[in-house]
Amino acid sequence: MAYGGANPSLPTFVAEIAQLVEHSHGKGKVKSSSLFLGSKLIFKIIMAKRKNPFVKLQCQECKRVNYFTHKSKMLNKKEKLELKKFCKWCRKHTLHKEVK
Repeated sequence: MAYGGANPSLPTFVAEIAQLVEHSHGKGKVKSSSLFLGSKLIFKIIMAKRKNPFVKLQCQECKRVNYFTHKSKMLNKKEKLELKKFCKWCRKHTLHKEVK
């Protein structure tokens, strides 16, 4: 990729870097960037935080995985999540537990 030709100007270079970051992380996920301080170029990009991985919730009666959700960081990671949810296969509210 050519960064603004043989002698790129600073705004062109920054715009192309920002375009690369948006392409790799998504437009709405990049929060901010700092360009320069004095005569030195300091390019700092604050990227979006990664979400917790999905947690699968399995019905305890029919053993089917019906729901996917994120586990809160505040909860203890060692304890498995247990929620009472509606199972469309059993057609009633049943206990759903976290599985790998």
